[in-house]
Amino acid sequence: MRYPFPLLSCAALCAFAAGCGSSGSPTPTGTLTGNWNIALLPSNSSQTAPQLGGYITNTNNSVSGTLLMQGLACTSSTVSLPITGTLTPDGNISFTGTSSGGLTLTIIGTYAFELPRVPGISYPLNGTYSITDSCVSNQSGSMMGLAAIALEPGTYTGTFQSSSGNTFGVSMPLAQSGPDADGEYSVAPGMATITGSPCFSTGTITSSNVFGGYVDVTVNLNNNGTLEIMGSHPAGVPGPYIPKESYRVTGGTCASDTGSGLLTRTTS
Repeated sequence: MRYPFPLLSCAALCAFAAGCGSSGSPTPTGTLTGNWNIALLPSNSSQTAPQLGGYITNTNNSVSGTLLMQGLACTSSTVSLPITGTLTPDGNISFTGTSSGGLTLTIIGTYAFELPRVPGISYPLNGTYSITDSCVSNQSGSMMGLAAIALEPGTYTGTFQSSSGNTFGVSMPLAQSGPDADGEYSVAPGMATITGSPCFSTGTITSSNVFGGYVDVTVNLNNNGTLEIMGSHPAGVPGPYIPKESYRVTGGTCASDTGSGLLTRTTS
């Protein structure tokens, strides 16, 4: 008997079958691994979306990582969300994260393995989200995400304008590192030099978070206070500046001082 088409070998059939007789599901050919910046777009236009970003990766079909959330109305702290979920070979993704305080984030969508991770051209992660917590009034809506977010290392300098009218200069080294064992990114410890302030002149970077395009750095000041600088940097590609900066001082002289400014990378 003649066949209209050549018979396929077992090896060829394996290209179309999952595992060629072995058990288990097909695995994705790409990877999620990276520092993700995720934009949340609430369905209710009167709601303000919190900032979301952090480390996501996958091992075969399992998704894991740690996302950080900031900008919640009920707390000034950053909320940590360890996530778990699944990713199929054709890019269907779902994961859930729950904070220690009970806030739950759920994301369902698609991940396009082949798309470049460049802002303005493509957002590989698209879908919907929901947040279950009284703090954000059970918010939901659409979302899009971009990975490979990196803060370009260097010395960042700039001027901050106090809400009281005073100005002072800041210069400090910033270099992104991580993720650590908890899946979080940070900047390396270093010295900050401050000029023109009537209250402090130096400080040491003691803690930090880098999640998505957001940067949060705490500096212990030489007047026993702390300076917290919060901002964002261009997402998707390394950026030479941190354009949206705010700060607040806690303790010591000038306690409760707040303001805003701009930091620019001056050296690599």
